[in-house]
Amino acid sequence: GPKRGFTAALVFSFLQFFQQPFFLNVWQFLLDYTLAFTALGLVGFFKKRLPLGVAVAGVVRILCHFVSGVVFFTDYVTEGMSAIVYSLVYQLSSVGPDALICLIIVLIPAIRKLIERQKTALS
Repeated sequence: GPKRGFTAALVFSFLQFFQQPFFLNVWQFLLDYTLAFTALGLVGFFKKRLPLGVAVAGVVRILCHFVSGVVFFTDYVTEGMSAIVYSLVYQLSSVGPDALICLIIVLIPAIRKLIERQKTALS
């Protein structure tokens, strides 16, 4: 459920920071680590529609990174390109594949059965 999902996702957000730390300021840290990765816990609200939950969580994560890119990483924008376009292209090419892979994995029948067994065991 959401409680376990958000807890695990929050821990994951800190692990991501410790593995690849990039700290500009508190707001960037909140957007790129805490909010973006904790958003993965949204999947817990979609117990009966797991693929939709994975898609929603992926989109929210992309949005968090997108906003951070537009606000904090304008120095990296290619000359002549808008920060909005740059951040969108960057996030879709870096975070988008992660979200897509997760979506494909939860659509595999054997994985879905395993997830269902785990849900039953945790209930």
